[in-house]
Amino acid sequence: ILAGLNVARINFSHETGTITELVHVVRSVSEKLKVPVAIMGDLRGPRVRVGEVEGGQITLEDGQAVCLTTEVLVGTPSRITISHELSGDLEPGQRILLDDGNLVLIFEGVGANGDLLCTVRIGGHLSSRRGLNFPGQRLSIPSLSPKDLQDIETALKLDMDYLALSFVQTADDVRQLKDILTAKGSDMAVIAKIETSSALQNIESIVEEAAGAMVARGDLALEMSIADVPMAQKKIIHTCRALAKPSITATQMLDSMTYSPKPTRAEATDIANAVLDGTDAVMLSGESAIGEFPVEAVGMLSIIAKRTERAFSMERRNSTGIIAPTSDKERNTQFAIARVSATLGLALDVPVVVTYTHTGTCARRIASHRPAQTILALTCYPRVVRKLALVWGVESVLHTSVARVELSRVAVTTSIECGLAKPDDLVMIVVATDPDSLASESDRVNAIQVVVVPPLGTTPEDKADKEPCLLDLGL
Repeated sequence: ILAGLNVARINFSHETGTITELVHVVRSVSEKLKVPVAIMGDLRGPRVRVGEVEGGQITLEDGQAVCLTTEVLVGTPSRITISHELSGDLEPGQRILLDDGNLVLIFEGVGANGDLLCTVRIGGHLSSRRGLNFPGQRLSIPSLSPKDLQDIETALKLDMDYLALSFVQTADDVRQLKDILTAKGSDMAVIAKIETSSALQNIESIVEEAAGAMVARGDLALEMSIADVPMAQKKIIHTCRALAKPSITATQMLDSMTYSPKPTRAEATDIANAVLDGTDAVMLSGESAIGEFPVEAVGMLSIIAKRTERAFSMERRNSTGIIAPTSDKERNTQFAIARVSATLGLALDVPVVVTYTHTGTCARRIASHRPAQTILALTCYPRVVRKLALVWGVESVLHTSVARVELSRVAVTTSIECGLAKPDDLVMIVVATDPDSLASESDRVNAIQVVVVPPLGTTPEDKADKEPCLLDLGL
């Protein structure tokens, strides 16, 4: 956490007892350090895998025939068990990738009992429980496996902040998980992992439905040409920014640091480019899960991101306009006001934008325009504090509900306490709905105010009609 961790991703491939222990450790250390850390549970999803094979590993030869079957057996080079029935999903000539694409089969047709008859295009060694990919093909298998349903219960008991949904194909997959959570009385946020061609084709509707998206570059590289992955990454990140949803860039960010204390130059550049693309977060996997230098990897990821942001911030401050996406959603009043606040902040060179939020929506919308200022989000909900740890440029503080007449005083005082403002600085306040009301679901912005930080020992006037209000929309 001290090295720069903001969100802890916990893979549900672990045993429940281990997961419970990990969540307890993260929460206790976060509380001790007074640093908000969100917890994201990563559901395994309906991954298609081969079953057990003879001796734990078999060899497939180029050109040989092989049958993929749902019959449970110990696999041989000629007959291998797979976990799902797929005979109705494939067309002859479809490529089937095994073990991250190291082996390639060509589907020839359907045999008895729905078996898949294939020819080995590229052979090699195949171990038990390896995954299969079907590039460009939408599969009819359910988006949630029986194990996922059990893991959802675990996530609810541990009060996790996010659930990452694997192998999303359409917005309906996200909606199904949200409906399950809602039925159980949970507002846990769903992150859609974009790792299939179908998901990329439906990216806007998926991001609209989800709380954010993960650029899962590993499986994307199996679903399409690896040369197309960089542009897919940019498309996903751009869509998330346009809809004011956080994006996460993942897979091999610092892969060499699994066994080395320093990254490669290419990895450092990869991280910087993801930041310049506009990603909210960059994620480690094996580097921190099984690597020999987990703290060093987190620290390196953090320092590269911060230095890139610092240079990017200066570029924004020296430009004549705000760098922001173009989207039809900007016609929505709330999106437009978020853009206005970012533009005003640039023009007035304010060091901090303070927002009062019940859901985090207002802070996310402002952050989508990547303002040069820190966004300080005040909320009375601990979960919102943790969720905002994922969002670009936001520092969140747990605060009691604030009456409207106290907005300026609390905004200025908290900005000073957080080291974000000093006397004579300007502080921008973006009011999201009435701070006295807890009924709002959308954090509607109804005013933007700018106040001057007074000399130490004094406070701004508490009266709302005496506050210098640049823009009062009266919404």
